[in-house]
Amino acid sequence: MEGEIKLGKKIGEGDEKVVYEDPNSKEKVIAVFKERIPESPNTVKARFYFTRILHLLFPNNIPDIHWSGSNPHAYSTKRVDEDLARGIKNSFRLYYKTKKQKEGISELTENLHQLGMGLDIGPYNFMEDSSGQMLYVDSFWPWQEIIGKGLLELNFNIEKITAAIDALPSEEKKPALNYLSRILELQKVEQEIISSKNIQRAA
Repeated sequence: MEGEIKLGKKIGEGDEKVVYEDPNSKEKVIAVFKERIPESPNTVKARFYFTRILHLLFPNNIPDIHWSGSNPHAYSTKRVDEDLARGIKNSFRLYYKTKKQKEGISELTENLHQLGMGLDIGPYNFMEDSSGQMLYVDSFWPWQEIIGKGLLELNFNIEKITAAIDALPSEEKKPALNYLSRILELQKVEQEIISSKNIQRAA
């Protein structure tokens, strides 16, 4: 999604993003990256597909993503459904967590780590919804560049995530495999761009 976007009330801010209400939907939020966080269009697209896969694998723990764009650098995701009690608990999550919340974070983190994923486990990146489910609400990086080598490394284990996708029902498995295929295609294109730039610098 490209072009100007309408933003509602600011509801949160982290090191990388500012989160706003979506004025067109009470069930969505819009996260806008700060200017110092650069990303290529290929990375933005790959994040969209990666988040879609993770939502299919963990529908109760990873909010669905609706769109992602590089101009402006932002994305839209499902808003966490909070009742009053959960809203109060979530507002204090930096300072205090219940035993159940700690167990929920530990279980979700372990499930994601089993896919070979690296993720930011800071306290603001987890929220409890009105049903008591623990959600991971930060964005995901589909890959990272190995500094000094100019190589892109996937932020997940390809064999493990493929095995997890294979275990999905057929109606969810097919789109998930398509998303994975697109990520690998985008990674290849992005790697070619990086390699070309490195050759130009060395010339």
